Amino acid sequence: MTVHLDDGRNFLRSSDRRYDLIVYALVDSLVLHSSYSNLRLESFLFTREALADVRRHLKPGGLFAMYNFFRQGWIVARLDQTLEEVFGAKPLVFVLPYRREVTIESDGGFTVILAGDTEPIREAFRAAAGYWVRWDRPLGPATPDGFHAEPPSGDRAGQRIGPASVERPPGLRTPTDDWPHLYLRRPMIPPISIRALLVMGGIGILLLAPRLRRTAGDPHRARSALMFLLGGGFMLLETRAVVQFALLFGGTWSVNALVFLAILVLALAASLLVLRLGPAPAAPYWIGLFLSLTLNVVVPLDTLLGIGWRTQVVLASLLALGPVFFAGVVFARQFRDSETPEEDFGWNVAGAMAGGLVEYGSMLLGFRGLALFALATYTIAALTVRGFRTALPT
Repeated sequence: MTVHLDDGRNFLRSSDRRYDLIVYALVDSLVLHSSYSNLRLESFLFTREALADVRRHLKPGGLFAMYNFFRQGWIVARLDQTLEEVFGAKPLVFVLPYRREVTIESDGGFTVILAGDTEPIREAFRAAAGYWVRWDRPLGPATPDGFHAEPPSGDRAGQRIGPASVERPPGLRTPTDDWPHLYLRRPMIPPISIRALLVMGGIGILLLAPRLRRTAGDPHRARSALMFLLGGGFMLLETRAVVQFALLFGGTWSVNALVFLAILVLALAASLLVLRLGPAPAAPYWIGLFLSLTLNVVVPLDTLLGIGWRTQVVLASLLALGPVFFAGVVFARQFRDSETPEEDFGWNVAGAMAGGLVEYGSMLLGFRGLALFALATYTIAALTVRGFRTALPT
């Protein structure tokens, strides 16, 4: 046995070894990756891209197995569908206690799913009406695998085992790295999240209402809108960075701590740069922001998996944290020239709160949608800067 302490996705991309058997054994964290995203620690292990990596590492005749207690039949259906898409053949599904069919609304039960070269197992079950496992005695030479074609007689304990058919709901979406929500039945914002959005959004609007009554010609109105947009965009960039690093380096607390430390350091570096440069042109930083955001939209999340660790850290930091630095410079320049810094900072915090609420949209649009939303937010902010300058008295 060789122990590898690494993220599962990263290990599969960096290793060229092939195996007879790969197992997902009770992969279920029951823990969110962080408060900045609606992801669980294991979310990226069940995507189509992750399972394609698993298939590439199987030897001819190899098997992939996963087992867990799934509380909803449609979760089993989603895994069944994803494995069929990746492996090109329908997987074998077993439920304990024995069940002939897993329906959409049923309790998934303790489920074992096999993919890969399953034909010998499938043929064995076709040849017999069913198999039984005896629990009343150790395995012996007569039945080394523990399986019996006949049920135990008398009061001897046994459990029937056989493949189950899986009902799939129409339009069931396969999890991907862009939309890795295994436990979300369809792309949607759950009702409990919508209620939270309404409550928090309503409170925020009530607090901001006295400041929303300015006339259209007031230059402070444009500045307030600008600071609001910069806050919302920055929060979306933070969320995107957390998700990217979760995929590349795993969903651990140390990874989260490093990401937030890097964001704080970059924000400080941006402020110090603006302090040192003085009234330097802002255009290069806006251009850098839009170029880095565009890269985040077009470059798939898993592109950097499997390369050398040092190179991976450098490239991931440039890709995920580059927009954070440029956005920090843009904000620092605007805040430096503020005549009402306390009010502008308040609008920026309100925008960050709105950006946090928008993050719920990842469950509907995916994480690439968040990057597009951040790009749109900063585009409007750039237009607002021009409008603000036009509104200033001469």
